[in-house]
Amino acid sequence: MKLLKSYLFIGFVTGLIVVLISLIMNHLPLAKTILGYFGGGLLLMGAVYSGSMVGGDRMRANTYSEDRVDRISRINVSGIFLKLGAPNLILCFVLFYLKV
Repeated sequence: MKLLKSYLFIGFVTGLIVVLISLIMNHLPLAKTILGYFGGGLLLMGAVYSGSMVGGDRMRANTYSEDRVDRISRINVSGIFLKLGAPNLILCFVLFYLKV
């Protein structure tokens, strides 16, 4: 049951659903585009939400202005975004290197 609740598994299943729908439509290059945008968007959201795309002075100010609980929840949410986006990008790269 823990596997079904895993965000990596959920991301992989959504990627497979996109691939299956594009196979039914007989247009597999569309799957590469959708998986790339979806996976890249989720990775970008995870990076932005974690606060890693700001300068050092802004990071220091954010560290002092938020409490420990907020920081932990922000890092956990950014990890969820990263775990959902990584399998989609992996499937996109697999389809790209298979020359589909």
